[in-house]
This record gives sequence, structure tokens and C-alpha cells, in this order.
Amino acid sequence: MLVKIFDNNVFVGSVLCQGGSYNLKVSLFSGKNDLVARVYDDLDQQGPDSNMVSVTFVDAKYAQFGTSLTLTSNFARRGANPGDTLTWPIVLSGGNGPYALSVDWGDNSGADLQSVQFAGNITLKHVYKQAGVYQVIIKATDKNGQTAYLQVVAVANGEVAAGSSKSSGKSSGTATKISPEWYLFILVLPLLVIAFWLGSRNELYVIRKRLDRARGGSSQ
Repeated sequence: MLVKIFDNNVFVGSVLCQGGSYNLKVSLFSGKNDLVARVYDDLDQQGPDSNMVSVTFVDAKYAQFGTSLTLTSNFARRGANPGDTLTWPIVLSGGNGPYALSVDWGDNSGADLQSVQFAGNITLKHVYKQAGVYQVIIKATDKNGQTAYLQVVAVANGEVAAGSSKSSGKSSGTATKISPEWYLFILVLPLLVIAFWLGSRNELYVIRKRLDRARGGSSQ
């Protein structure tokens, strides 16, 4: 399940739900923030909304400089084939330029750093070498030291190789492929057990019959 977080109905981050829980960092707007979590399956079908949580954030830097720095995107999850360029449009708004952008693509390749002069639409690019699901963390800092975060999920299509990095490189995932021979063995195993049990019962029956015949002959 993909969890998307909305703040005042604006998308502010996404993360995969693993083991029934999730954790991510989001940036708050100055003032009141109505936070809602929404879950989506692989077909992008939406589940019910979570309960709304309201948080009031008093931003001293916003009050000082008169504009709050925010990061958002129209995409909570995007994918590309390994070796192809994955593009991710984001929107940087507020704050005061120039801005420093840091993007951790979650594959232990090191953070991408770039300087942006003006707020607006920005397209981030990255090439994954291995298939997997990666947690991407984007951080923006303006000249006054204000920071904003955006966490999203990137997918490198294909079968996940053993030991490939996931979730910002903090955990590793292993895809185990079961061969058709093992499936056949699993299906046949119960039949072998039943056949062995029936054979043992039949053998005991034959032995008992022979003993009965032997006793009958000796008594005569």
C-alpha cells in the first residue's frame, strides 16, 4: 500500500506501508495544518481517509521573512526501467532564492546537489541501475535557512535482485524465485505421505493375515 499525506488538501509526501506502519517527514505550512493520510493499492485505487489531525505551526522564519518555503509534486510515485532516466517534476514555492536542492534517491548513490535561482517548476532526473522500490527524500533550503521536505516513492521496474537497496538504503530486500520443480514437489509431498501411510497399513494387514493363517494351521 502506498500512503499519501495531504496537508490542507495539498500533497506533501508519500511512503510505502510496511508491516502495517509507516513513517515519513513532511513540511508544515505556517498556521493551521489539517493532515490526512490516504492509502492507494497497486492499481492506484484509493482506500478510506484517515482521521484528520490538525496542527498549528508558528513559523518564526515565516513571520520574519514573510514567505514560507514549500515543496510539492503531482506525483507520489513514478517509475522507469533500470538504465533509463527517471524524471520527477516538483514545484518549489515560497522562500527567497537562491535555493539549494538535495535529493537522496535511496539507492546509496549519494545525494544529488544543485542550486536553483528562482522558485517554480523543477524537473529532477536520475538513473537507477537495479530494479527495486526506493524512498526518495528531497530537501530544499533558501538563502535565509528555511527548509522544506518532500518524500516520495520511486520504482525501478523489473525483478528485484538479491540485496538491492530500498527505502533510502536503510534496508535491503531479497526477491526469492521458487522454481517449478519446487512447486511440483510441494504439490506431490502430501500424496507421498498418504501413499506411504496406506502402504504401511496394507503391509500390517498382510502380516496379520499371515499370522492368523499360521495360528489356524498350528491349532489343527
